[in-house]
Amino acid sequence: MVINHFFMSDNYLIKNAKTIKHIPAEIFHNRLDMCCPLEQAWELHNVLSESNLHIVPALGHGGPEMNKMLKEFYNAR
Repeated sequence: MVINHFFMSDNYLIKNAKTIKHIPAEIFHNRLDMCCPLEQAWELHNVLSESNLHIVPALGHGGPEMNKMLKEFYNAR
């Protein structure tokens, strides 16, 4: 719930990326997501030197298709 302050402050990950930039990361962004602009994923990818950015072409904000794709990605590793 919003009352419990579950949202991070603006640019929290970017501002604190130095503490996790050594950890390999996979960043997935749905190209059609109107809630979270691609620029945010791109900026995070640029500050996390061990990250890979995956842009999913035909999905919006989450949903069962994204869950299926993520499971397939991780099961293939």
